[in-house]
This record gives sequence, C-alpha cells and structure tokens, in this order.
Amino acid sequence: MDEPLDGSAAEPSQPQAAHRPVQPPRVFDALIDTHDIDLSRDSTTKAYAPHDLRPFGSVEGFRFRHAVQDAGAFAWDRISYGSIVDVQPFGPLTQCYCLVQPDAGHVTVTIRGRDVVVGPGQSAMIDAAEEFTMRWHAGAVSTNLRVPVESLHSMLPDVNLGAQPVFPLQLLSAGWPARLWQLANRRLRTLSATLPQHSLTAQDAKEFLLTSLLATHAPVAVEANRRQGWGPVTVRRAERYISDHLDQPMRVPEIAAAAGCSVRTLQAAFRSTHNLTVVTYVRRRRLEHARMQLVHGEPGLLTVTEVAYRWGFSNPGRFAAAYREMFGRSPSDDLAC
Repeated sequence: MDEPLDGSAAEPSQPQAAHRPVQPPRVFDALIDTHDIDLSRDSTTKAYAPHDLRPFGSVEGFRFRHAVQDAGAFAWDRISYGSIVDVQPFGPLTQCYCLVQPDAGHVTVTIRGRDVVVGPGQSAMIDAAEEFTMRWHAGAVSTNLRVPVESLHSMLPDVNLGAQPVFPLQLLSAGWPARLWQLANRRLRTLSATLPQHSLTAQDAKEFLLTSLLATHAPVAVEANRRQGWGPVTVRRAERYISDHLDQPMRVPEIAAAAGCSVRTLQAAFRSTHNLTVVTYVRRRRLEHARMQLVHGEPGLLTVTEVAYRWGFSNPGRFAAAYREMFGRSPSDDLAC
C-alpha cells in the first residue's frame, strides 16, 4: 500500500459493517396452515364463533391458512381455504362485527336469503346480531376486519349515532366511501404494527379506524330493545316477496299488498330500515343476483345481455352503467374473471 505523501502513517482501514436492509414490521402472525378440516374449524371458531365448515364437492385442493394481525381493539384475519367451502355458523357472531374484504377471489355472504358477492377492492359488513352463511370460492383470500362489539359501541357518543348500530348487508365497492375506507384500512394496518414508534397513539388509531368504519359502511341506528328482532314486520314481509319474485315484473303497490300495508307506509319503512326507496332496493337486489350469475358464468356460454334481460333490464347499456356504479366494475369484467 502506498505511504501518504506527508509521511504520516496511514490509518488502518476499519471493517465495513455488512449492510442489512431494514426489515418491514411483521404484520401478520401465522396461526395455522393445514389440510385438516377440524383444525381449520377450530381456528376460526376461536376467533369468531362456533360454526360448521363444509367443503363443497371434493376436498382436493383444500388448504386452510389463517394469520392474524392483532391491534388490541380490533384485529385483521387473513384467511383462505384453497377450495370451495361453506361456512355455516350456529348463530350470530354476538361478540364481534366482521368486515369481509377479499384480496383475491370472491366470498358470498348470505343474510335473510339475500346473497352479496364480495370481491377484491370491495367490502361487506356482517352484523354481530345477524345469522348468516358464507361461501368461500376457490382461490379466495380475504383479510377480514374483526371488531369487538364493545369497541365499536364505545365510539357511538362521538359520532352521534345515539343507539346501537345495525349494519344492513350491503356491498361497499365504489365512490368516496369505498376509497376512504381503503385508505383508512391500509393506513391503520401499517400503523398498528409499529404504533410505539409513532406519535399516533393506540387510542388515536382505534378512534380513527372505528370512526372511518362507521362513516363509510352506513349503519342504521336502532334502539337496543329492538335490536334482536331488528326490522319492521312489514319490511320483512316485503323482502320475502321481493326475493321470491326477483326475476319477475314487480310494482310497488303489489309489494305493499304482500307486506300488508300502504305504499306510503312501506316506503317510510324501507327508508328507515335500508335508507333506500323500494324501487332502489329491488334494483340493487337484481344487480346483486346478476353479478352472482356473471361471476359464476362461463364466457362463451353466457352473455351480459342475457343476464341483463333475465333480471329485468331491457336496456343492456343502462344495465352496464348501473352495474358499474354499484360494483365499480363492468359486467364483462366479472364474466371474464
């Protein structure tokens, strides 16, 4: 090695510390990865509630994976089953709300005979007091948000809801509520892994997430003593009639007659229960069924026009526009997926 020009001794070179990339915080803690159906059922029973787990058809391809990111006041469960499975709880969740939000594939949630297909970028809330079933389609992966009832109810005075919230089954898929929720959910998942390193406290994070949830998923305020039997009798009768005649022409007076009330009473009841007119409710139900048919349809054997006509849309262009407004995707996108 050459000597320095000024004759001074060269400083011994210091060994360079090996460069280690900064590891991102571990977000999820793996709980289970198994092909055993009983172990799979036990894992989600501990997180949610007792239920029956039934593979649909062959068990080939069944592989259950469950990982959790626990933030104390709420938790995210990343769940997949590999193959098609039906989840049938023995009753309502009672202790928590569950927000289904798939990262891949589709999950169908059924409450009171109503089916909602939830896909990537979308979400649907399962109310703590509602009985429900779920079908996980092959390849579905969902990062569900689990919110204890007491955590959500603690926020009610701050949002002026005034009574216990009830979340009607509805799909959040487009518009500012969907964008706001996706931003809040993504931000809180990141922060919850490193909260001690941030000025945002755990309580701040809890309030931010729960306030965003209430603002975007439109719960209905219902008095506590009405919660167990939520929904006027007239609305339930109307919902049953609509469900039984969804692929047939319907007029509001016919629905009111089936519900045993006047048109005005029925409209007021639907606004109170669903925050929708009867006509809008029927159109949304038809769009939901159209989406189910498209998601499970075979391109080349089924057309968007056929589906539109079946569910009462005589103008395919208007059907496509209404479909995109509700789901944030075109009908042809879902038929091709």
